[in-house]
Amino acid sequence: MDHGYLIIYVEDEKHTPLHLANITISSYPQKKVLQTTKTNPLGKTKKIKLPTPDISHSFHHSPTCPYATYNVKVELDQFQIEEVWNIAIFPQTTSRLTIPLHTRKNQHTHIKKLDDHKLFMKKEDSYVK
Repeated sequence: MDHGYLIIYVEDEKHTPLHLANITISSYPQKKVLQTTKTNPLGKTKKIKLPTPDISHSFHHSPTCPYATYNVKVELDQFQIEEVWNIAIFPQTTSRLTIPLHTRKNQHTHIKKLDDHKLFMKKEDSYVK
């Protein structure tokens, strides 16, 4: 087991940083909540440490996917709830994700599911290059 890191930036439609946005990070696809945090006055989270497969899976062909996947949910009063699913986190790497929030027009949550990483394709429960 290894670890990767995620930093999340939250902004409005005019690219203004949003302070005190509630961030929930959960496993993908199970949606088990792993961590919660808030953005700082610059609209940024601290560096969030997340479990990943061992880095050795990144260096050679392996039946184990070399990265972990997570969901991020962002909530802030007056704004539409945003969720991003299937975020790839690689071992010993820091990923950055910017999530724009839009003024709330209804009570629906906007969900964006990211595609699997382009370097790997799922085939019969194993990952191949």
